[in-house]
Amino acid sequence: MGLVIGRQSRISSRSAKRLFRLNKSAAARQPAAVARDAGLLTIRPVNAAIPESRRRPRAGRADTYRPRVALWDERSWRERLAAYQRFLRNPVVNIADPRRLSRHEHRALSARIDAANMALYRVRAGVTVDHDAVLALGRQFGLCHPGRHLCAARDAVSNVTPREDERGRYIPYTRRALSWHTDGYYEAGGVRAFILHCVRQAVAGGGNRFLDHEILHGLLERDAGIDLGALYDEDAFVIPANVVDGVEIRGAVSGAVFDRIDGALTMRYSARQRHIAWKDDARTHAATSALARQLTHSPLVCSQRLEPGMGIICRNVPHCREAFVDEPGAGRLLMRTRYPQAITPAALSANADDLAE
Repeated sequence: MGLVIGRQSRISSRSAKRLFRLNKSAAARQPAAVARDAGLLTIRPVNAAIPESRRRPRAGRADTYRPRVALWDERSWRERLAAYQRFLRNPVVNIADPRRLSRHEHRALSARIDAANMALYRVRAGVTVDHDAVLALGRQFGLCHPGRHLCAARDAVSNVTPREDERGRYIPYTRRALSWHTDGYYEAGGVRAFILHCVRQAVAGGGNRFLDHEILHGLLERDAGIDLGALYDEDAFVIPANVVDGVEIRGAVSGAVFDRIDGALTMRYSARQRHIAWKDDARTHAATSALARQLTHSPLVCSQRLEPGMGIICRNVPHCREAFVDEPGAGRLLMRTRYPQAITPAALSANADDLAE
């Protein structure tokens, strides 16, 4: 079920088939990550990560570095897509207490993260969820070191709500629409996972949309009109420096949209034209236009207006937010925590001894 990595240039069909057979054979020898849950994809092996493909040139070499991009076998793609579509039909897991998940709850969340790189949840009515509860939920998926950033509290959890202070200069802390992006796209180190939990919803609007970045990658692979390798270029975009009152808070950073870190596919992206400058060439223009079309028009987007007690835990999938209207004095409030570490396949298998019955 894993990706088979091929060269960006053409390879023969015989070679591609052989690579797929080798990958499939190796995956078959690995233990399954999670138990089957309501027909969702759960047969991704614990160690069947996407192979490392960003080989950097040796020091002193002058030849051009050309990244390789993933090549989905058609059968694997159909199975992966079918599992994701099953997730879309049943994305939400009911949980009693995010501080201590039952085995069934952990497996249900794990199956969805395995199938879609995200899982939505709904906490039982009457259970109070605070910062500690959100952090405890993350720890049960191996997320033990939340990232600290400018707008986070001391415990690294942010209260995302409309603000009138200096935080209000950042779009998440307004009532305006938030275009497609991945969290922390402006951070050189990147954000690998996040949890978003709703405390209060808006009177109207404020709905979210999410799309699995691996599914997005697979869709772009099948677009014959683009060179997907353009989105792997390390200078595909530049994020301008963050300067406040003449003081540089963060320097300018450049990067690739898609990358592989520890074998896993990652994504950094923003559709906010004022906050990102794309490489000015035909390859990049075509690829980013195709990416934007998929995010805007794909029927595979997961749409959800989070209600109080609902949330999402994910591998930093691209997402967006509608504009919204608030009640005076009781604005829309979500708690958010970000992580520089990933939700690994091993974390999805769970240590049953650490889970409640």
